[in-house]
This record gives sequence, structure tokens and C-alpha cells, in this order.
Amino acid sequence: IKNSTATQYSYETTVRLNEDYSYQVRLTNDASTESKDIIFFDSLENFFQKAEETSPTKVSDWKGKLTGINVNNLVFKGISPVIYLSKVDTMNIQNHHDFSEKINDESVWVPYNTFVSKYGLDKATAIAVDASRMVTGNDFVMQKKESISFDIYMKAPEEDKSGKTDPIAYNNIYVSRTALRTDGDGTDEIPQFYHQDYTKAHYRVAGDLEIKKVDTTDMTTAIKGITYKLSGTSDYGTDYMEERVSDKNGNMQFESIEKGNYELREISCSDDWQLNMETYTVTINEKGIAVINGLTKSGNAYIVSDKPRI
Repeated sequence: IKNSTATQYSYETTVRLNEDYSYQVRLTNDASTESKDIIFFDSLENFFQKAEETSPTKVSDWKGKLTGINVNNLVFKGISPVIYLSKVDTMNIQNHHDFSEKINDESVWVPYNTFVSKYGLDKATAIAVDASRMVTGNDFVMQKKESISFDIYMKAPEEDKSGKTDPIAYNNIYVSRTALRTDGDGTDEIPQFYHQDYTKAHYRVAGDLEIKKVDTTDMTTAIKGITYKLSGTSDYGTDYMEERVSDKNGNMQFESIEKGNYELREISCSDDWQLNMETYTVTINEKGIAVINGLTKSGNAYIVSDKPRI
């Protein structure tokens, strides 16, 4: 998994509200095994350890929305991939990997284009990618030490409804294949259905706080060089102790502050101004919006003021 700023995939990352992120699904043969009949399954951001489980082994605190599937790597290998989608919620793949299965007379797995036309891509809760056939119609056989991969594109939620201090989404992939192992007596064909360990995506809501410093006399004249400090601990446990200085237009900005409540205080000003002694409570809400009750705004910036020193 990786977020929108990462350069490589790993088993753990952090994503922000509305951020694009992706999973890379990869299968690699060892030095003694070939593979055919390869099909990948992903019950999006669910992790089941055992077939008999009716609820996930690890329950995800949040889930993203599917925005795309990139199978170009499979096509480059000469594969003719077939993508299926499902809207079965919290699917245990171990019990639902038959493409002919129906529930209440509805197909569990629906071809990609049909599903998107009928329901919309963002309604998909599970995906399957059949990489068993080549464009020639022959079986695709993955050679020893060879690998194939594809990417799943997702978008994080626009608000945090979890109430958790560390909301996490867990995801893992299942693979169905026939392993081919050759020895002196011939080739053994071994049907396999297995999954790898899960990935973890930590979710964080954060927002920007914009402040404009002006003269109390007219509430419009900008003041340069005033220092404010934002302090506190986010709902996720991150400590903040940040300072900003107003520019020539009176503007300052605290960027990517996580959801939670903070104190904002003026800590220094020039000799021309009286220090504002008021402490403001700043809330970054579940949608990443900064709120300071009792202050007015100009555009996106909250207005704070100083009295001139006489």
C-alpha cells in the first residue's frame, strides 16, 4: 500500500481525508514453481483469517472507495485479464470465490463493465482479477521466478466517523492458482488457494488554520511581524507546539493540523502594538475544517487584532 506522496509500496502507510492511495497486488513464483489458473481476490479492506469466521479477524475502523484498477502489467505479459466486482458487504473470500455463485438470485461476482453501468464503481466492496488466459486464448503459465502485478486505486473518506485514536483499515489478498512442480517423474499440478498477511492504513483527518492579523482601530489594516503559537494534542495523540509570524499582509497559516482541540495565543509583537492576551480555542473538526468560535472570517482566514500602542 502507498499514499499519494509515497514513492514505493509497503505494508503500512498513513492517509489523509480525501487522499488518493493504492494497493499493489503481486504474485511471484519461486525457483522451482510455475503457475497457471491464476485468479486474485480482494474483499476491500477486510481481513479474514479463517473460512468459518462470519466477521473479520481484524475489523477495519474505516474504508475507502474504489476509484480504479490498473491491469497494464498483466496486459504487458500477454494476459487477457477479466475483472469482476461484487457489492457483497464484508465478504469472506474463502467462502465466495466461485464466479457462478448467486445470493437471492443475484450474481455475487459481476463483470466489471456490467457492474459499473448498473451500480457505479464506488459501490464495489470486493474485486477479482482473472489472469488465467492469454490474449491468444491459451492458458497463461507464469514461469519460475517470474512475477505479475496490478494496482488498485482508492480514495479515503471525507470525514472521520470512527471515534478512534488510531483508525486503521486492514486489507489482504487471496490467490487461487495451480502450482506446477516438475521432478524426474513428471509435473505435479497442485491446486492452491491462499492469502498473504494484511496491510495497515492509518487514517488521519487534518486541516489548515489561516489567521489574518489586523489593527483593532479599523479591523482592516494588516500587521506584520506578530507571532502566534498553536499548542495541544490531536485526537490521534500527536503533540503540536508550532509558531507562525504574520507576513506583510497580516497572514499566517498552520498547515495539516490533525483533528482535535488546540489553544492559539499571541506570544510576541513589536513595540508599536499591545500584546493580545486572549487565548482562543481552535477545533479541527471531523471534516478537517478549522473552527474558532467568536471570531469572524475574511475568506478562509480568521481575523485577530491588536491595539496600537500610544
